[in-house]
Amino acid sequence: EGPKECSEAGQRLALQAWEDRTRAEYAGVMIVRHFHGLLVDLNSPMDLQELALVMVLQEQQHARLCMEVVKSLGDTGELTFELDQLQMQRSDAPLEIQFFQTLIGTYAIGEAVALDLLVGSLSALPDSGYRSILKCIARDEVLHGRLGLEILQQIRSGKPAPWIRWPGDEIVAT
Repeated sequence: EGPKECSEAGQRLALQAWEDRTRAEYAGVMIVRHFHGLLVDLNSPMDLQELALVMVLQEQQHARLCMEVVKSLGDTGELTFELDQLQMQRSDAPLEIQFFQTLIGTYAIGEAVALDLLVGSLSALPDSGYRSILKCIARDEVLHGRLGLEILQQIRSGKPAPWIRWPGDEIVAT
């Protein structure tokens, strides 16, 4: 059931925001699947591959939770997506370059920023069932928001990483 003290315009805005979040979480499923595929193809450590699979499940669960909110706000729960949002095509670039593009662009930057925005939202929202759902999502997003920098630091540290080598700052910066 939707919020009682919210105006019709406010409810429409909330619905749009939660629909957008649902789409983003579901697109996240596809992004993590792509990342997992790169990890497998690069023969990364099994624990890292398993972590990516856990993240796929978390993103799927987040999308489901967001969809429950969408329905509680009065929508049917039938969202449409642009096809390119659901397809993560591999490029012709070497796998290592594709890996670093995803690691840095998606995880070291994108997920870290998304986590900060989510934490900021939580601090501004009053207690409600909707805030509780965001808190649940945020618990998982801590992992997603820290993963990129942690893997990047490990690879860049010079410690042997037999599955991938650091290509150099100048290559990664481009």
